[in-house]
Amino acid sequence: MCQLKFTALIFLGLVCFQVGVLSQHITQTIRGSIVDMETKTPLLAATIAIYHESELVEATISDQDGLFRLENVPVGRYTLICSYMGYREHELSDVVVSAGKEVILPIEMEESPVEIEEISILAGGRKGETLNKMAFVSGRNFSVEESNRYAGSRGDVARMASNYAGVQGNDDSNNDLVIWGNSPLGVL
Repeated sequence: MCQLKFTALIFLGLVCFQVGVLSQHITQTIRGSIVDMETKTPLLAATIAIYHESELVEATISDQDGLFRLENVPVGRYTLICSYMGYREHELSDVVVSAGKEVILPIEMEESPVEIEEISILAGGRKGETLNKMAFVSGRNFSVEESNRYAGSRGDVARMASNYAGVQGNDDSNNDLVIWGNSPLGVL
């Protein structure tokens, strides 16, 4: 009777061990770099996606050095698609992921110019209003037209500004301005 219990216990242990072995999924890592084909500069934030039979398995983006890493990819054959704005989509089919070693892919992407719609930049605000929101007093904007019209400025805004109260030119060889006695380095 004791022999039967011992045999049953060993059999049960082997069955549990076998189920544990079957439940393990073998995975591997796909890593690589993405660079521009001509300049060899790394492409930051390029999208890398792997597909198995048209179904997305995993995706990531490249870092500042153009490097990417996809971990825990099940063993099998995949299609890898890289995309980046301004570049042609790069597709690698039949990428074999095996249990033996990591898959390392150096990818070079080709530029593809994209035609976009017209962009309009419109200026807003009132004339004479300062761009610096921190300047509560003594703030003034000058237009190019004003700098050409102002007597003695010869198109030089620093010469024109030096005619205002509290503003002094530091030297004629450069355009440093001293405003109310502060350093020229503090002028925005």
